[in-house]
Amino acid sequence: MSKLLSPVQPIITFAEQCDRGMVREENQDSVRHGRIALGDVFIVADGIGGYKGGAVASRMVAEGFYNHLAALPPTTRQTRPSAKPRRW
Repeated sequence: MSKLLSPVQPIITFAEQCDRGMVREENQDSVRHGRIALGDVFIVADGIGGYKGGAVASRMVAEGFYNHLAALPPTTRQTRPSAKPRRW
């Protein structure tokens, strides 16, 4: 179990657990967490139903997404386009 601390955010306590279930021979799920310039990141990538290479695929997605977010400058913010009224 890990605790990530930030002076402006609450303490977040988390744990990760994956289960291969009763049908599969391997667990294909991946979990990635870490602190980057934008803040704390938690990524979960589900496997692909027992297909060959599913564990590798979910790891690649989790790591790739994490690396993409980690490479963004700390000034990047999610922005929403201005809402425009719709005419029906």
